Amino acid sequence: MMTTEQTIYKMNQMKLYNMAEKYQQLISNPQYRDLMLEEGVAYLIDAELTGRENRKRIRLLQQAHLRYPAHIEEIDYQSRRTFFVFCCLFNTLQYNTLRSICQYLIYSTRNFKMELLKKSLTNS
Repeated sequence: MMTTEQTIYKMNQMKLYNMAEKYQQLISNPQYRDLMLEEGVAYLIDAELTGRENRKRIRLLQQAHLRYPAHIEEIDYQSRRTFFVFCCLFNTLQYNTLRSICQYLIYSTRNFKMELLKKSLTNS
């Protein structure tokens, strides 16, 4: 039978660091002693997956070379300035959308007029 230390060592060798840490927590906490096998495995897998996702997020943020370190939780939606920024952003999006629609209509109208002109020239 494998000891707890051997199990943790092998998990670390397999680069399952979060799983090893969670396993150590489960073994040391008497509350989790009566877990079913499926529940214990689910805890371990969840811990490993969460750890990998967190490391990936951290790596991607570091690679992004963002100018200002900011988090969505830090946005103050109550301040007037933030409301103003959102209004400007919304207006910009509306303007760009309206501009795109107008450009499309002008382009399609121009093409339609060209088609009518071509038809009238070929019919004459």
